[in-house]
Amino acid sequence: MIGIMQGRLSSPLSEKIQEFPWNSWKEEFASAQLLSVKLIEWTLDYFRMFENPIMDEENEKIVGKIIKEHGVSVTSITLDCFLEAPIHRSNPLTGLKSSITDLKAVVNSVSKVGVKLGVLPLVAESGQDDLATLRILISHLAELEEFCSQRQFKIALECEFPLPLIEFIAEEIEFIPHVGFNFDIGNGASLGNNPLEEIRVCGRKLFNVHIKDRKYLGKTVPLGQGDANFNLIAEELRRMNYDGNMILQVARKQTGQEIETIREYLDFCLKLGWR
Repeated sequence: MIGIMQGRLSSPLSEKIQEFPWNSWKEEFASAQLLSVKLIEWTLDYFRMFENPIMDEENEKIVGKIIKEHGVSVTSITLDCFLEAPIHRSNPLTGLKSSITDLKAVVNSVSKVGVKLGVLPLVAESGQDDLATLRILISHLAELEEFCSQRQFKIALECEFPLPLIEFIAEEIEFIPHVGFNFDIGNGASLGNNPLEEIRVCGRKLFNVHIKDRKYLGKTVPLGQGDANFNLIAEELRRMNYDGNMILQVARKQTGQEIETIREYLDFCLKLGWR
């Protein structure tokens, strides 16, 4: 199912391309309904993390009511909070570090409103990882197996890594049922990864897809203007019968024209057979 990353239907609050839309998160559900989109992927930042409505017990009922009112579900959440403050090491850019306790608190809260998947970014903004730090991370995640299983919650690793490192992770998580991958189309293109190989490495552990385009070694650009081979990717996802969610984590265009921009991107996806 096609969904939209929370915040893309609102004007940006700052220079960041992605952050929780504090002033308009409720209105985004009405905008998604207008576009006939039935899925929003929530965004959780480190800043005011425990004040976020999806983490606040007083607001949980409000979140549930809005979901029901507009027929727009929230089954996944992007854990940008652990980009800024990873659970397995400090972020050298921010100096921040979280803990496995923080991750458990997030899973416990968001699962109460129907969220079943958390996307954990392992990208440039969180600092560099190597085999040693990744082993620490995977060890932490393995400890959460029973906890996540009880809540029917999965974690999808978004890996902005060359293919050999993704292959290493795939081997390490093979027997951890709740841990898999989020395939970010744009990140793979920016690294020059072969998309067919990356998808095949993810295999049955492919839990989620982020629809994005980037230039090779470059930043996010509008769909079709980067180096992602969308036709090839669409064909491979069909071949493997992928039936998970596909989230528009797309480049912004003109401020104030967010609905029109997303409508254009939805048309792009429709031509690929993505609905």
